[in-house]
Order: sequence, then C-alpha cells, then structure tokens
Amino acid sequence: MLSHALHSLGQANLIVGRLERAERYMRDSRRLREAADHPSLHDRQALAAVLRRGGRLADAAQEILADLVRARAIGDGGGEAMALMELASIPEQERPAGVPAQPVEAALVVYREMGDVHGEIRALLQLGQQATERAELHQAVEHFADCARLAADIGEHQTAAQASASLGTLHGGIGQVAEAEAYFADAHSRQLLDHLEVTRQTLLAITRPQPHGPEPAAELQLPPGYSEILALLAGHPHGLHPKDIAAALGHDPTSKNTVEGIRAKLKRLVGRDLATEPQKGLFIIKEPES
Repeated sequence: MLSHALHSLGQANLIVGRLERAERYMRDSRRLREAADHPSLHDRQALAAVLRRGGRLADAAQEILADLVRARAIGDGGGEAMALMELASIPEQERPAGVPAQPVEAALVVYREMGDVHGEIRALLQLGQQATERAELHQAVEHFADCARLAADIGEHQTAAQASASLGTLHGGIGQVAEAEAYFADAHSRQLLDHLEVTRQTLLAITRPQPHGPEPAAELQLPPGYSEILALLAGHPHGLHPKDIAAALGHDPTSKNTVEGIRAKLKRLVGRDLATEPQKGLFIIKEPES
C-alpha cells in the first residue's frame, strides 16, 4: 500500500533527522489514508513527533488535539488516553484551547474505565514525576506507591523498581532514612526479579525443543508494543537506539520515562533471542539461523 510506504519513508527520514522530508511523507501518507476513508491515529502521532522534534510544539499540539477529538468521537478509549498522555508532554503555554488542564489525570480516568492496568501504571508514574517537580510530596508519594503496587501485581518489575526508587528519594529528602532504605531495598529486589524473568525466558528458549517446520503462530505472539518495535528493527538492519524508536513510534524522544520504557522492551526482546545489543544502547533484530 502506497500510504504505508510513505509512512515508512517518513519514519526513516525522522530517524536520520531529515525533518522536512519526514513531514512531507507523513502528510502524504495521511492524505491517502483519509481519501480512502481509512484514517490512522498512528499517522497523526508520527506527524506530531516530527513537528515536536522540529520545535513546532504548538503545531504538534494541534495534531494531537485532533487525535483526541477523533478518538472521543468514535469511542476509542485507548486513542483518547494516548492523545492525553502525548499532550502532557507539550508545555502548557503551547497547548491549544480545548485541552484538559490536567491531561495525565484525565488519561488515568480513561485507563481505569477501560481496565487498562498497563496504561494506569504509566499515568501514575508520570503523575508522580509531575508532583515531584512541583514539590507536592504527599501527592507524589501517593502516585508512586499506587504505581509500584500495581506494577508489582502484574509483574512489571522494572517499573515497580523505578517507582520504589522514587519513593526512596522522596523519603530520604525529608530525612526519613529508614523508610528510604526500605524503598531502595525494594527497588533493588524488583530489578533482580526483572533480570531473573529475562533469564528464565532465555533458558526456556534455549531448552525448548526445536519444531520441525514453521514455528506455531502462538509462539510468535508478543505483548502489546513489542511487535511494532520488532517491525522497526527489521526495517533498519544496522540497528536503532531507544530514542530513535520512540521518535518513529510517535512518542517524545526527549522523555526519559518513554525512552527507558522502550529500552526495557528492547532488553526483553534480547532476552527472548529476538534481538541483539552488539554495543551499549544499539539494538539489532536477530537474524534467523539458516
């Protein structure tokens, strides 16, 4: 499909910093999809990423707001929450009228209504970070504690460790040394659990009997977000960095939380022998053995 090819060209130009070409390809891709009555939320997100990277924050915010309006019109809760989270990364003074005053809190409400625990965890972590920046320590502690609890419940040990470490920093900053040490110890244990899970997945892959013929489709299924990353790696045989992938997926490549989340997914793909990390921070898709 021509629109898909244009979108891929836009992603490639975004990764190498050719922003004008990237924008042109993204807009052409979107026009073709809309003309065929197949509008894509991902197209708008990618275009917003191009505009944001070029410093055109107000234009990027307008694109994301259009995502939000469309998602609400068709009842797409996931798209609505994603647009709200993206709007939160735009400085308040650059946001157009119609954007909620607290977009992350609005996204949290949507995620909870949907029962999307992964989204709820991301929103809580970001709310904790925002409250910390505003020196609203009570709210920050509440958000990080909820985030750590939910992440631990579903086995997201890396995020649970990040939230626990943030709690340790907050308690240490007000002189509560014992509490801080307990949270840092919990963060350390969560990181060990995450490493153990990756090791377990690797051992399972090594010891699993090799099938005769094509691997069953069920074995190839990946959690949400991983297939898109693998597709990007497949299109860039020389490898990509987490920031490159964040930009190509339409996320803010300057957001530490976003980049570290992608890095964690890449590490898990390495653990499952689907990708390699030949040098620190550079990830390449694993070529199938002949």
